Amino acid sequence: MQWAVSRWVTAHIPTCPVEVPVTVVLRYDPRDPFAVEFSFNFEGWWVPWQFARELLEAGMGARAGAGDVQIAPRETAHDSRIVVGLIGAEESGVVEFQRADLVGFLAATYELVPRGGEVQDVDAALDALLDRTS
Repeated sequence: MQWAVSRWVTAHIPTCPVEVPVTVVLRYDPRDPFAVEFSFNFEGWWVPWQFARELLEAGMGARAGAGDVQIAPRETAHDSRIVVGLIGAEESGVVEFQRADLVGFLAATYELVPRGGEVQDVDAALDALLDRTS
């Protein structure tokens, strides 16, 4: 898939006593205007997570999400972070991002598809799904 917005950032897994850095690619494709994808690199393995762009935006200001992805802001003495909690069938985890990284990413997505301007071509999405499964 060709991504219209693709940003490489370094996030952190908060562990005691040291945070562990993790490379994350933030992606957005206006052909699927409601979704964003975060691809995490864990020891050479890429693990993609797709979730609603609206959820990411909501989580920037207050705790948001009740399912597999939960997002909340966290202020520290030194910076402003966004905490993303991921719950999978086999594993789960928490990753912290610099707020500025996610603000810039979201701004780039809204330049392509403004808030409220999302339109999804259902026929094209169905064709893409059938092409992938056949």
